[in-house]
Amino acid sequence: PEILFSYLASEIAAQRGESNLAGTTDYGLAQQTKDPRLAARAALFAWQAGDLPLAQKSLGLWLSLSPDALPAKEQLGLLLLRNGKFAQSQQLITTVLAAQPDDAGPMFANIARILPTVADKAGASRMVDSLAAAYPALPEAHFAVIVAASGVADGARIDSAFDTLARLAPKWDLPVAWRTDQLRKTNIAQ
Repeated sequence: PEILFSYLASEIAAQRGESNLAGTTDYGLAQQTKDPRLAARAALFAWQAGDLPLAQKSLGLWLSLSPDALPAKEQLGLLLLRNGKFAQSQQLITTVLAAQPDDAGPMFANIARILPTVADKAGASRMVDSLAAAYPALPEAHFAVIVAASGVADGARIDSAFDTLARLAPKWDLPVAWRTDQLRKTNIAQ
């Protein structure tokens, strides 16, 4: 009964927008029940609440309960990237990419989305370059390189990656929209 009550309390908290409370409750339940689904749910709520330490603990628990869970490895890899733990992040992301090569595009898109939040832009840029080197024909990999290179103001790398991207995916409008936004921000700052 206590487990059921806690689960219902978590569900109600989630429905009322209290993601942090839902995540904390589900994390406790996952520890108690050893159910990886609850750890996954706790990680989701922690991400939504912006509670990165809880998200990392929840993802770690999820992986300890289900070591082959690729979604947990992917999410933890992205979280570690955000926290500047590049070696660990790259290892997890490489594992996920090897296991799911058809999902490399969305993975690089997620990496590009997270890059602006990373404090160590140079470290992130090196990691992205290393990952992208294995995917020379993947437009999303080149876009991630562009975003990483912009973090370190490497205009030559940005231009080179844009040239490659224009050949690989000439009709893809996301990089053009991103570049337009960057130019707009630069003009506003001046």
